[in-house]
Order: sequence, then structure tokens, then C-alpha cells
Amino acid sequence: RQRPPTVMLTDWSSLVFRNQEARISSGTIAPEIRARAYTDRGLHIMSLGRIAITDRAGAHIFCLLLRIPHILIEDGSGANRALFETWSRQTEFCRFAETPAKAWSQARSMIQQLKEEP
Repeated sequence: RQRPPTVMLTDWSSLVFRNQEARISSGTIAPEIRARAYTDRGLHIMSLGRIAITDRAGAHIFCLLLRIPHILIEDGSGANRALFETWSRQTEFCRFAETPAKAWSQARSMIQQLKEEP
């Protein structure tokens, strides 16, 4: 069975904690444990889809390390473009978009390419 096409819009940190009290108390957790929780949650979220669209440099790097097809969106400061141009331009599973609308268009093209690959 194939899953129907869906879109998930999320922020990793908003999903790690059940409520504000848990989020506040997380400051007492050892940094290593907190980092592991964020990494595990990010991996879970990214494994749910076929292509990620992000404006976060950390998510971009995460996708690069895990070879997840993705599109990095301009963040307004030029930092994402500089990161992409310097380190990611030659990566076949990564694209750059100036706007979210352009990212959606690129994502549709990437999905089609993924379907056509053996």
C-alpha cells in the first residue's frame, strides 16, 4: 500500500515536549540526553517523508548527513544561500529555493524524479 500524499509542517522542538511545563523542566536535563532526544525526534520526522523543505541550516546539515532529498530555502539573511553555495551546490539530492513557493515547485519535480528512478 502507498501512503496518500501529505504535507507535514513542524518544528522539531515543538514536538519533543508535551506541554510548556515539560519544556521548562527540560533545562535541568543533561545536555547529552537533550541532544539525543532532539536528534531522535528529527530522525523520526525526516523518515516520515520523501523530500524535506527547510529554512534551517541544522535541518539542511542533518539531511546532508543522512542523504535525505531536500530543499533549503533562503532565510532572509543570505546565510542559507552562502551555506548552500559553499558546501552543498554539488550535492545531487539537495536544491536551493529563494521562496517557499519555488521550493514547492522544486519538490514536485524531485518527487517525479524519485518515482522514475529504479
